[in-house]
Amino acid sequence: MPGFSVFEEKDYYQTFWKFDKDNSGTISKAEVEEFLFETYGFPPIQAEVDLFMEEFDVNWDGKISWTEFVEAVDWIKKRMDMKAERAKEY
Repeated sequence: MPGFSVFEEKDYYQTFWKFDKDNSGTISKAEVEEFLFETYGFPPIQAEVDLFMEEFDVNWDGKISWTEFVEAVDWIKKRMDMKAERAKEY
């Protein structure tokens, strides 16, 4: 059984729309900042917001599309799964 997370597309969809406050179909840098602020309860550091955008906005247009979001989350899940597998070896 690979991985430890069991996310389905509906989970991605719900999370995407939590970010996309203006319902534009994309997530802006300001929306990332707002989401992280709501999650943490305090403003995120700029480097964290920038890193998020670097990881998710692969075409560098300043917004995260649905496709970019899904691909980035899938890539993060794969990396986490690889780390979990390596941890089992020890």
